[in-house]
Amino acid sequence: MLIYGKPVVESLREEQTRRIKEAGISPKLVIVQSGNNLASSTYIRMKKAYGESIGAQVDHIKTGSTTEELLPLIDRLNKDDSVSGIIVQLPLPDMTITDEVVGSIAIRKDVDGLTGKSPFYSATAMAVINLLDFYGIELTGTKVAMVGYGRLVGRPLTKLLKDRQADVTVCDVKTPDTGAVTRAAKIIVSATGKAGLIRPDMVTDGTFIVDVGTAEDKGSIVGDADPELLNNDTLKITPARGGIGPITVAMLFEQLLKAVKI
Repeated sequence: MLIYGKPVVESLREEQTRRIKEAGISPKLVIVQSGNNLASSTYIRMKKAYGESIGAQVDHIKTGSTTEELLPLIDRLNKDDSVSGIIVQLPLPDMTITDEVVGSIAIRKDVDGLTGKSPFYSATAMAVINLLDFYGIELTGTKVAMVGYGRLVGRPLTKLLKDRQADVTVCDVKTPDTGAVTRAAKIIVSATGKAGLIRPDMVTDGTFIVDVGTAEDKGSIVGDADPELLNNDTLKITPARGGIGPITVAMLFEQLLKAVKI
């Protein structure tokens, strides 16, 4: 069974639209993009469309890929009182500067929860929790395979799941047999960006698979899950398109609203 994010998003959209209207203000999100990653550009379009649909302002700034270009821009946005939230769309072309660039965002404006000191969690991690809650998935004592331990999803989501008393096992490049872990899990969350990583032989019937990974394959966006898994009627699985991505966008704006206390 395919599990789509739309029902979750529509519930959040209605509530956020009401709150913005009642507050009488329009919070502004600025998205900084460096490079032309296909998945990044797709997410930015989604963010602009969603933000405008609830009454928020969304500015998209494309800039160069060096710290000499990125850091002064972020500093200016930090000091701009009209800007409620800032996100740097990842990945950057030069991933070695990610920590420095993301870390330069003012904590109060870090609505994507990436600085490590932000009052917010990663919007993607929060999206996964909201998806599981919406569909009534019990987490207490449930075996969860967290495939991938990156800063955007794996690390913050592992903490959130453990806070909910889930039995989480993390798999990364050093894991000798990821399949053994995923076959034993009731929930698999994969967030590696490696197309087709989760194969049919790695999954037990009845598993809930949250496919967070995005990769480019022949000009299309694909997920971590092998497409064959989408045809297994015993599984609950989020598709690469229309699954966790739209909820991530909605959660980003949920945190933007919280940043301006509405």
